[in-house]
Amino acid sequence: MHKFLFLAMSHVLCTTAHAATLEFASAGDPVVLVLDGKVVGSSPLTVPDVEGATHRLGFRSTTFGRDVFTQSVEVPSEGGLRVTVDLHALSANVEVLPPIEVLPPEPVPEAHEPEPVPEAPESASVAVASPPQGDVFVVVENEKDAHIFLDDVDTGEVEQALLRAISVGTHRVEARTRCGRGVATIEVVDGNVARVQLPVEPGLGGISVSASPDGAQVFLNDKPVGPSPKELGELECGDYVVSLRAPGYLEQSTTVSVSAFTVATVAAQLEEEAFGSVAIVVSPLDSTLSLDGTDVSVGPITVPDVATGRHTIVATREGYRPKTSEIEVQRDVVARVDLTLDAQRRLPVARLAVDSAVTGGGLVAVGLCASSWTRSARAYDRYLTVPEDLEAAAIWDNEVIPAKRSALVSGALGATLLATSGLLWATTDWTASIHPTGATFTRSF
Repeated sequence: MHKFLFLAMSHVLCTTAHAATLEFASAGDPVVLVLDGKVVGSSPLTVPDVEGATHRLGFRSTTFGRDVFTQSVEVPSEGGLRVTVDLHALSANVEVLPPIEVLPPEPVPEAHEPEPVPEAPESASVAVASPPQGDVFVVVENEKDAHIFLDDVDTGEVEQALLRAISVGTHRVEARTRCGRGVATIEVVDGNVARVQLPVEPGLGGISVSASPDGAQVFLNDKPVGPSPKELGELECGDYVVSLRAPGYLEQSTTVSVSAFTVATVAAQLEEEAFGSVAIVVSPLDSTLSLDGTDVSVGPITVPDVATGRHTIVATREGYRPKTSEIEVQRDVVARVDLTLDAQRRLPVARLAVDSAVTGGGLVAVGLCASSWTRSARAYDRYLTVPEDLEAAAIWDNEVIPAKRSALVSGALGATLLATSGLLWATTDWTASIHPTGATFTRSF
């Protein structure tokens, strides 16, 4: 009997020596506890039989959400651990609980049969009931990419979802897209599944515009809508260009994306206008100069009151290649640009005559070849129809053969001349320059 009591007590001690109790509480709203990647429940609760080792705890605001933060804790092999979480402060207070002392049984006199001792359970735990919860099944009717929100929190689900372990009570379910929204209020009952179907209806949005200085003119897609501050409502979903203009200030534009049932905000700080100067020196001196597409002079010049920023300068002259330069103008600074145009060498008259003569000779030779070939063909037709052999032989020797030879020689000569002509013309470049009075075509080597 003593041996039986010893084995019973040993069993109790062995089964409780390596397991502890984890007590979990939160400061404020309930917090969901995740133990080693598995959702255990929401606070307050007690988790029995936690192995004495290092464990990773995660804390969430909702079951279907992401961990707000995590923390590793060392669970003792005996006793327990109390964890109190403040989700807003992202902190967890960990307190080690002392082990429960197990008293040995009182000695049993040998003279009497001891009372049977009931076998102790393998582990002692305190069960705490989970708060009442239910599930919500959400179906979005007419939008495939609608995001599902529960109490203004994105669940991460799209189109349809089963939201599990939702606290009992009234909740707001939404399906949101960029251009529409569906809203419903549901009542979650313990152990039940609440079903909700959300039709997404299109909606309008708006833009709130403010600027410094006040009174700047607001333009929506280049159309004036009034001075700032300005509230622009009843706008369809899409992208809009908002521009702000004020005398003495640089214009500022921005692209705004408008979504349904939301108001986008534009707050602009306009920069005061600033000016500098541009000094342009050009060679040849009679070249025409333009600034941002507008002619400013013929020859060197200093252009005053040029707005700060990047500008394009172009110099042109007949017989020269145009030259372009980009320049950055700074406030109260003279920016200097030096431009030298490259001359276009004109084709000499002798070269033009040679190219034209070779081309013309080739064309004439090709024409002679065609004529000779035609004469040869006609003579050959007569050769075939003449009944007398002597006359046929005379036609062959005096007409067919000479015409064929002439066609071959003139054809070869024409091909050679045309090939040479093509090579001559290919060794030069055509250049076309467009100016206000017309167009000039030149060739240079």
